[in-house]
Parts: sequence; structure tokens; C-alpha cells
Amino acid sequence: MSTKLVTVGNRLLTAAMLVALLIACQEMPENNNFGGIKIEHPAKGS
Repeated sequence: MSTKLVTVGNRLLTAAMLVALLIACQEMPENNNFGGIKIEHPAKGS
């Protein structure tokens, strides 16, 4: 049972990190390189 709890905890932690990463990406300036990947905003005109 404890192993299952650890697995669920790791999954929740990973999911939380991914969500935080997505939020951080959305809050970044338009012209910013994040991890070598340029985030494009198609809705905005360059």
C-alpha cells in the first residue's frame, strides 16, 4: 500500500510541476527563449 501511495504522490508532484511550468511559460514575455525553445504567440502580430 505504501508503494502505491508513493507512486500516486510522484504522479501528483509531476503533474503539479507540469502545470506550474505551463503557467510560467504563459506569464513569460513574448520574445523570450525558454529552454532553447522560442515561444510563439500566433494571436499577436510581430
